[in-house]
Amino acid sequence: MIQFAKSVRKIFENNKDTIDLPFLYSFPINSCEAVSIYFAFLMMEKFPNASVEVIHAWNSDDEHHYWVEAEGLVYDITADQFPEVPGAYYGVPTSPLLSMFSRTERKTASVAMVDYDGIERVRKDVVYHQLTTLLKVARE
Repeated sequence: MIQFAKSVRKIFENNKDTIDLPFLYSFPINSCEAVSIYFAFLMMEKFPNASVEVIHAWNSDDEHHYWVEAEGLVYDITADQFPEVPGAYYGVPTSPLLSMFSRTERKTASVAMVDYDGIERVRKDVVYHQLTTLLKVARE
């Protein structure tokens, strides 16, 4: 799972100007919601027997952040958008960002994708197809 997460992050990094997601041009800054939802959905498909959830966290200042938990481990491929975080988190037991974002809500990858309203349905499908194609090319 860790290697898959690193591959997905690299795809977002390398294609941030061509993948049609809100705020992706500034990846990892301000792109955590869309990136986490797509990453979780791709992870769910790659590891169909794994428990994969999108975590939406926020604080009393109405600041929000999203990451993925798979099999009880945290994968936060946009954590380094925060100056105090040196890099992404891959398979750590708990999110160090819980001290900043103490309120959380969990959704399965499928529910998070259906509920995501950052882009319309047709664009969701286009982005999904683009990501799966980029992942396939990266594996070859």
